[in-house]
Amino acid sequence: TLGVLLHVRTYSFSSTMFGLKSVFSFVALWVAIVSAQQLTITEPSSDRWWVAQSINTLRWNCEQTTYTNWTVLITNPDVTILSGPLALIAIQWNYDCSKTITPGEQLKPATGYVMQFANALNSTDVWASSQPFEVKAVGSTYPPEYTSTGVPGTTATGTGSSSSSNSTSAPTATATASS
Repeated sequence: TLGVLLHVRTYSFSSTMFGLKSVFSFVALWVAIVSAQQLTITEPSSDRWWVAQSINTLRWNCEQTTYTNWTVLITNPDVTILSGPLALIAIQWNYDCSKTITPGEQLKPATGYVMQFANALNSTDVWASSQPFEVKAVGSTYPPEYTSTGVPGTTATGTGSSSSSNSTSAPTATATASS
């Protein structure tokens, strides 16, 4: 009986090990799949601010995700700045990779804004959030443009005005090379 008991315990332990290996393999595969689908908002960010009532850029990693579309929301934890999530775009398609947006007067100059990409059918299902960023006052300097090496290379100042967020008017810009 002791031999049978030892054999049963050994079998039970080895089948548990096989089960754990399967679980770890499944978890590793799941993490790889989720990582491949990671949607990341790259602009705006902590060093890529927006200018109020002016033309701004929203950019994301369109090649590294399987999400096809989403709702674009902007939030701010300070309810005196923004009382809740504000939908800027009802349905944004992934293949665009970036979008030019002229936010209306509802975006007051302030810090702490966060851009969110959410499920178009359930805006509480947030798929991506930007770094907190600042919306600067109208007429403020834009952040430096990135060069092909990803290093800031120019600075632009500008103002833009429009009566709606669908305007295509361009800001007045002056570019200055930085050293």
